[in-house]
Amino acid sequence: MPFIWRHVVPIAIPWCLFHGVLLVAAALVPVVHATADDAAALTAWTETFDTEETLDRHWSYYGYLPEGGVTTTREQRPRYWEVVNQELRGNNQPNLHGSNISRKAAGTDVRLAMRFKLPPNGITSVGLLGYNPILERGFYLVGLHVRPTGISAIDNTTLHPKDSPEAAKLKAEGGWNRRFIHDAKVAPLAIAEDVWHDLVMEVRGREQRVLLDGREVLTYTTLAADEPKTDVILGLGSEEKTVVHGYFDDVTFGPLAAAPSQPAAAAGLDIEWVTVGDPGNPSDAATGRGAVAGTFQISKYEVTVGQYATFLSAVASTADPHGLWHDGLPIARTGSPGAFAYAAAPGHDREPVVRVTFLDAMRFANWLHHLQASSPAAAPADAAQLTETGAYEIAAEAGLAARVAGARAWIPNQDEWYKAAYHHPHAAGGPPGHYWRYPTRHDAQPTAGKAGDASPNVANFMLNESDYSSRLVPVGSFPNAASHYGTFDQGGNAWEWIEATVFDTQRMLRGGAVFGSHEKMLSATRSSASPTRRYHDVGFRVARAVPVEPPPAAAN
Repeated sequence: MPFIWRHVVPIAIPWCLFHGVLLVAAALVPVVHATADDAAALTAWTETFDTEETLDRHWSYYGYLPEGGVTTTREQRPRYWEVVNQELRGNNQPNLHGSNISRKAAGTDVRLAMRFKLPPNGITSVGLLGYNPILERGFYLVGLHVRPTGISAIDNTTLHPKDSPEAAKLKAEGGWNRRFIHDAKVAPLAIAEDVWHDLVMEVRGREQRVLLDGREVLTYTTLAADEPKTDVILGLGSEEKTVVHGYFDDVTFGPLAAAPSQPAAAAGLDIEWVTVGDPGNPSDAATGRGAVAGTFQISKYEVTVGQYATFLSAVASTADPHGLWHDGLPIARTGSPGAFAYAAAPGHDREPVVRVTFLDAMRFANWLHHLQASSPAAAPADAAQLTETGAYEIAAEAGLAARVAGARAWIPNQDEWYKAAYHHPHAAGGPPGHYWRYPTRHDAQPTAGKAGDASPNVANFMLNESDYSSRLVPVGSFPNAASHYGTFDQGGNAWEWIEATVFDTQRMLRGGAVFGSHEKMLSATRSSASPTRRYHDVGFRVARAVPVEPPPAAAN
């Protein structure tokens, strides 16, 4: 049966625009009350905005009138939201308040996908609502602001401690004890206006993941997104007092597929991946590097000490014939042969693992290759072979073994690594064939920063050649200095092993390190080293084939 409009109740959900930021304001908003028969339909639905009738049946809306006041009536609705060519068009009126439209939903770990057109000089907002325990009222739990310059995660916390006199005064006056975090985390991007884009927002627990046009652009740990979701809300605003028109279509809401179970050996590995798309891209005219025929994934961060300890626990608990562990690693080994245990030293878990040979990295990739198998039967029965076969047949050529066809995980080659670090696709606003000089999406020299520096062009390197006070920092310490594809620390912190061979006896290094100058991070700079030696500032990251996702369940 269709949804039925019952009555209007106060609920605080809409957004408003103030000083160029879409905020959330309280208003009277029509709320759709679903019957028990409709409850299942709230958990998964798709809206294609075919007719005005379906818009009125499923969606609540509101807007600020230019002459003053707020409207939620059907008669006024077309001034703000209307179906045009089977697409939803939002019309923001010339004032400082945005317009909103919402639809009931139900779920906790959920996926929201849509197409949208960003209005020129405007802002698009997307959010999920529910009871917010921090604010102790129904409000949004997770949300985004989308501008031509990028995407921001937004969040809320209290303005004053809940038991403080200030909070009591606000409550007595009918106000909100709320502090709006409009840039909780920012992904600087170049987003074309007035063209269709695909947006996906996934929420699992408190973790928010955002994909734009098929690639991951933002992850953020929210404050309250693990609460049940009750509404999807879309918004439109303007930076100026002008009328803007934005579009939405093909909005799909549903449960997020369960996280794939990991083999026992991979428990605690938690490698985050980013997809490097734009297959068949041209190479960098300045260096001839970076052209990659297909799409692949690369680890967002360098392999960490904690991940390497997990690897050791999986392959070297009984014996360690290849010397994968040594006392120069910040990893403690306890026990005795046949029952070794490994754990990262306190404070080092998230640092990149260094003092590993290229052979060590190959063995990690071989192990990861077997973990990517579609079934446990695809892995060798002999546990010792988990490190010796797979992506690389090490026995044949040791540290110079080539990647085998069909490898599921590997050390990136020079073009793969180079593209992930420096490429600026034309579709994302770059000139054809454009590559940045530094892997922070900049041509200018980065600044040397400390962990947590939120500047957009910063890295961990030695600014002064006589200053050796810098140290390795945890991976991802510079949240706004990612490459276009979303990798971190491809410049500075630790050199990274590259699959390419040099002089027939060495393996390539790229990216520079904490004890190197900014020139070491340049796209034109590379180095090399013996694949069997360990260095105090050399680590690695891994790449893999794009996993084949199961087909999505049909939406109601």
